[in-house]
Amino acid sequence: MSAAIVVGYIPSPEGIAAFTRAKDEAVLRQAQLVVVNTGEHGNYAKPSFAKPEDMEAIEKELSEAGLQHEVLQPCLGPLGSRGDPAHRGRS
Repeated sequence: MSAAIVVGYIPSPEGIAAFTRAKDEAVLRQAQLVVVNTGEHGNYAKPSFAKPEDMEAIEKELSEAGLQHEVLQPCLGPLGSRGDPAHRGRS
């Protein structure tokens, strides 16, 4: 696999549609899929910041589909310092 598809995900009908379309494209092209969810302008209390169970469901779905993937939810590190992106899953 040489190509990667990156999709931004938010827990909404539009976010689910974007994820589904990106997953279908990754299967078609045999590409790695990178799913990213972030808070809105650094505000992780907004509904656009997915709950852990949402991110785990995406990870499970991609693993079961046999896709090479990463599920990322970048966030602030300890004590407000910028940390590395939180990798929910990497396969």
